[in-house]
Amino acid sequence: MGCGGLRRFLAEFEPFRQVVDGVRSILYFGAQAEAGLGRGWTMIGVGFVVALLFGFGMTRFYDRRGLHRSPIKVLDPQPAPTV
Repeated sequence: MGCGGLRRFLAEFEPFRQVVDGVRSILYFGAQAEAGLGRGWTMIGVGFVVALLFGFGMTRFYDRRGLHRSPIKVLDPQPAPTV
């Protein structure tokens, strides 16, 4: 599977095409569900739910492993010595 094949594979389930169809429906077809708006909203909802499930799943994974989710602590800059 080359790079073009990968893009075709991703395009089958990536919601961006459906989102573009939804915007096209709003701009050119009077925001009709039959023109792609309904599918666009559906794919946005599915993508949102999948992202939430993935985020909660990874949070649970981190918590069960005892890993820390806190950001890296940055040292406070020290003032330059005065001469």
